[in-house]
Amino acid sequence: MVSSHPALSQVDILYEIFDHLSVLSSSLQGLRTGIYPDPCSREATARRNALYSAALTCRAFTGPASEALWAVLHDGFVSLLCPFKGVPLSAGESRGKSSAVEDPCRGDITPREWKRWKRCTQRVRCFFFNSRTDISPFQSSFFVDLLRHQLNVGAPLFTHLQALWISYEGHHRDPDHLVAPLFSPTLSTVWIEATPHLYSALRTLAQSAPHINILRIGSEYKPFDHFSPLVCLSGLRKICLSAISKRLYPLIIPELAALEALEALEISIAQRDSPGGVFDSPQSLVHGEYTKDVFPALRSLSVSGTRAEVTELLGNTRPATLDHVKINVTCTQIASIHPTLLVLATAQNVASIRTLEISLIGHPNLRTEDKPMRCAFADVLAPLLHLHALESLRITIWSRPLSISDSDVADMTCAWPRLQHLAITSSLGWDQTLWPTYVPEVVRPSLCALVDLALRCRLLRYLEVNGTSSLSIEHIKALDARATWDNSTQTCLSRLVLKDGWETLICQLSLDDGVYLDYTLHRLFPSLGDPEDISGHWHAPDRPTLALG
Repeated sequence: MVSSHPALSQVDILYEIFDHLSVLSSSLQGLRTGIYPDPCSREATARRNALYSAALTCRAFTGPASEALWAVLHDGFVSLLCPFKGVPLSAGESRGKSSAVEDPCRGDITPREWKRWKRCTQRVRCFFFNSRTDISPFQSSFFVDLLRHQLNVGAPLFTHLQALWISYEGHHRDPDHLVAPLFSPTLSTVWIEATPHLYSALRTLAQSAPHINILRIGSEYKPFDHFSPLVCLSGLRKICLSAISKRLYPLIIPELAALEALEALEISIAQRDSPGGVFDSPQSLVHGEYTKDVFPALRSLSVSGTRAEVTELLGNTRPATLDHVKINVTCTQIASIHPTLLVLATAQNVASIRTLEISLIGHPNLRTEDKPMRCAFADVLAPLLHLHALESLRITIWSRPLSISDSDVADMTCAWPRLQHLAITSSLGWDQTLWPTYVPEVVRPSLCALVDLALRCRLLRYLEVNGTSSLSIEHIKALDARATWDNSTQTCLSRLVLKDGWETLICQLSLDDGVYLDYTLHRLFPSLGDPEDISGHWHAPDRPTLALG
């Protein structure tokens, strides 16, 4: 078959076309951001099937389509059997049927098959390997021998590999034979699920992949309790450690502090140690305790742990370049987070932090002596008002209702003039039926105060709070007068979310007053959409919305 259009005879154009069908870019982005891509999704399956069909259409399409098809291997070594005789060419056909395909070792492999196999390995850019599901017994002997040969000759299995996800439990006596050949010098992103052999794997990784800049170490369903020599990976720009044990935390921090080029750090400290775990890992390569003002190049910091752990880390990491901060704190009393936020709102961070996410998890016991427990904005979050460079702020408080007064909103308006995204929500979590008990004692901001904040913060695009206080027709007329007399409008706000209280507010108004309110809000904020639509619930993803409820 010959391509009908002259443009399809240009190889560069074909590569560009089929590159848009590849799942490489989404897989790389997922590994870099910590979101495991779903290989079985409808979109991913459709893309692979389209590339597979294109590769069989004509000779002109075979090379470019195969390049895009083989760029990502989600099923580990299963797809690498396809170039051999008697094995299905479609990676999708071999998924879940690896025990039924023919063992290549039973017959002679021709030079042509080896050449085709090597060409396929050179196309791989992103590789996913899980030892529990990706290697059947007959495959183990074949690929372990092959990987041992690659290790002996000092050559990686994939010469152009960019990203690697690996979970290996180490059933073989010498796991380095299986892991080391996967570490290509071209690797830049690695995601390793924590295993007992992680220490030797990272040492090998540092020697084989000197250009790696993103490392993510997961721990699956239990705290990570095995020490890893992170200091040998001196070129790291981003590192993510999930659920490390409390015993490992003091050893890990000096290793991280020695990485002078580190720009992004995500660390989660488990609240429990591994049951029956044995802490016999090698000692740290860094001697002595780390000092303050480390991480000179750090721009993004995400930390999860107790209040004391988070406060200690924030107090010892004070780079002037810190731009994004995300903290997840578990504490008995929400008000006890105040000293932690004081440490965060230092003079160095006032002019640098632009994005801040805070999640506070209180103790499940909501009542003390039959009195409701709540927290006020001024008692908990007041130090954040010193961060005048904030552009995005998201605060979530679990199991404690948060009181926000109109004066608190006025303070926010003055403190954060550059704000573009603001979301402050609190929830009782698992038992929403308790919320009405707290309504009379929880202060909520008025709609007029929220409108004033949105009008003064000219760049604000998203605003979300927990409900609002009572609203009368006089308040609506005041807002309408402001839009008429002062000609006050704000064209950036595209979404306003008033949760856990809008229904109560609407019940106070007649139908005509509700229409009047909707019309007035759209006059003040034209980007909210068509003022004639009073439903407030539009689902079109490309259309600005007003979400009231």
